[in-house]
Amino acid sequence: MSLSKWFRLFWSTLWVGAAAGLVTGGLIALFDGGFEGLAPIEIGYNLLMMLFAGMTFSILSQMFFFAYMIVNYVARGLFRKRNTWVLVQLFFILTVPFEIYFFVWEASLPAYLLFAGLLAAASLATAWLKVRETNRAAGVPTVFFMLVFTLVETAIALQVNLTQAVVLMTVPLVICNAWQIMRLHKLLGKTETEPAAA
Repeated sequence: MSLSKWFRLFWSTLWVGAAAGLVTGGLIALFDGGFEGLAPIEIGYNLLMMLFAGMTFSILSQMFFFAYMIVNYVARGLFRKRNTWVLVQLFFILTVPFEIYFFVWEASLPAYLLFAGLLAAASLATAWLKVRETNRAAGVPTVFFMLVFTLVETAIALQVNLTQAVVLMTVPLVICNAWQIMRLHKLLGKTETEPAAA
């Protein structure tokens, strides 16, 4: 990937994260009564902070996306058989959600099942779109990134045990992760017949 394409992905993801943070934070405050009794300037300040929070989450997402790219590149060179790397990713897809629940999650089991279920659904939906635009080989790597990496990214918020914090952080991260993984093959110029890295 050329530097110009990488910058294009960086700035687009930054603004996607900003928009996601602003909308998510605004909806949370609206339904949670966070804007009640505030002056217009105070509401504007809060919305600005939500926008900056979204930008921060987008940068976190890009850091993990870069790490994912490195891990994927090294693993594909390390494992001579392609199926071996696929099996390793499946292993983490199946085990990391349990590890997050036992070692990080602080709320109830039903709450975690809801959280993990929604995240899994978003991951599968993104993988389905990715496969449609590239090939079937992109399915597992996409779920691996969307599910495993997003769980690791949100680990800090999950420890807080505050629903608003979890939602405010998770939604922009999921959107940014999906945006990057769906833009990757377009920036690299991958065709449907070429093997996809993700």
